[in-house]
Amino acid sequence: MKQKIFIFVIVSILIAIIGIGIFLFILPKNKENNNVNQEIKDNISNTTSKPQNNQMQQNNIVDSTNNESNEKKTIYNHVVLQGCIIVKSDSRTGEVVYKRKCESCGTISSTLNGTYLTGGTISTSFVCPNCKKSQRIQIQATTSYE
Repeated sequence: MKQKIFIFVIVSILIAIIGIGIFLFILPKNKENNNVNQEIKDNISNTTSKPQNNQMQQNNIVDSTNNESNEKKTIYNHVVLQGCIIVKSDSRTGEVVYKRKCESCGTISSTLNGTYLTGGTISTSFVCPNCKKSQRIQIQATTSYE
């Protein structure tokens, strides 16, 4: 009889510990993911009002050199040539985060892809999960100094 009570108490404690772990660790991460997803949806709605091809984002940063009177502004221009939507662009590092977009059926992927691009053109491809057509992604980056 004492063994059954002891086992019941141990199992109850384990269930309580698992419940606390779920409450403390898993639920806050879901809230963070929901905030990130809402931010992405807002960015997509902002970019879909513009023409899908030749989207341009300009970001300004100030590069300070040893002589503080000579301040340079570096402007990274990221232009989508085909196959994606730019979600985020970091002007300091040249990081570009984008979502795949099928040019045939208009399907936008829910996954984020990213790369560092400060000059030149990046080209890759994917297969649309909806219409099964092969699509090409091209993003061009230019760097200018003012």
